[in-house]
This record gives sequence, C-alpha cells and structure tokens, in this order.
Amino acid sequence: MVSINQAPAISSHPASVAVGSGQSTVLNVTATGTPAPTYQWYQGTSPSTTTPVGTNSSSFTTPALSTATSYWVKVSNTFGNVNSNTAVVSIMAPYDAWKSFRFTPAQLANSLFSGPTADPDGDGASNDSEYVFGTVPTVSETAFNPVLTKTATQFTLAFTARSATGTGYAGKTRHYAIESTTDPSKAVWPLVAGYEDIVATGQNVSYTAPITPGKKIFRLKVWLTP
Repeated sequence: MVSINQAPAISSHPASVAVGSGQSTVLNVTATGTPAPTYQWYQGTSPSTTTPVGTNSSSFTTPALSTATSYWVKVSNTFGNVNSNTAVVSIMAPYDAWKSFRFTPAQLANSLFSGPTADPDGDGASNDSEYVFGTVPTVSETAFNPVLTKTATQFTLAFTARSATGTGYAGKTRHYAIESTTDPSKAVWPLVAGYEDIVATGQNVSYTAPITPGKKIFRLKVWLTP
C-alpha cells in the first residue's frame, strides 16, 4: 500500500466564544494531512506569530480571561502548513455570565423566563435582583430577607451576608446595609448607625434594639461593587 503525502487542510476552525470574566475555555481545530500534522497555537490575530501559546495539540485551553483575547493555530507537516481563522474569546457582562450558568439553553432563549425583569420562580424577586442577592432564580427563596425575632423588651434582625462568588461575580463584592424609617413612602430611608456598609464574607449579621412606642419599619439593602 502506497501512502499519499498531503499538505494539511483544516476542516473545522477554532470557534469564537463568550465566557464569564475569570473563566477559561477550550478551543479546537480539526485538520487532516499526511504525515500527521503538528499544531502551534498563537495569541493574537492570524497570521501574527508574535505570541506562541499552548502545546502541539489540536485543542488549546486558554488561561482565565478578564478581557477579550484572540487566538489562532498553524497546522503543519513536511508538505506545507495552513493558518486557521482567528477565534475571539469575548467576555460576557457579569449578569449575562450568571444567567448562562443559572438557566438551561431553552430557558435562555425565552426572555420572559430568563430576562432581567422576569420572576420565573414567583418569589417576588426579579432575575436581576436574584443576581444581586446571590439567590437561585428558579427556586423560590426568602433567604434575602432578614429574620425577625423579639422578646418583650427588644427585637433582633438577623441575616447571612452572602459573599459574591461564582460565575458572574468575578471581581465583585456584595454589600449589605440596614435601613429604617417611620414613613415607608419616602424614597430614601435613613441607614442604621453601624450597619451602613457591611462587606459580605459569608458572615452572620444581627442587629438588636429596644422595642419603643410607635411604628418603625426596617429593610435590608443589598448591592454589588464595582
């Protein structure tokens, strides 16, 4: 049997993809050639060879990325070489990255289910609020509400300050504050002294105060930075 020498040819180029900040991904190329080809990956735009990366493999695992980065691969054997197209690994907005992790493909395709203002679990919190709270948008939860206990003379508000971790939260910090007012119609509620900005690390937080005459309303404020 006589083997036929053949220069490399690419049948499937590396595909562009979007990932969450701080995530990596795997790029692949499918090529033929005789003798079997070798592979050299590069960071940058094809055909720039300034920054070689990876190993002699038809796949390349990127490092964790926080900015959009381009890659391509040169496929070679003794009878020639061919350059792939450029694959761009772009970075999704934090909410979009979180959403892609929390919903199925079918749910993602339905904005009435996975859109930022939707409330698929019916717990009164929209998806974008669930993202800020750190709760699951498809499971009805009240974990973002403080728990109230009281005695004859005092009351205590308690909650867990959930740290911002996981997909969609790279570089972000969750903050909590307790607000209180006697007039809930006001747009801005005064902050409770000592509880104006609680940086969440997963700690349990409690606020205890004496019971006094009249009505006073408390609520929990949650936000993300940066």
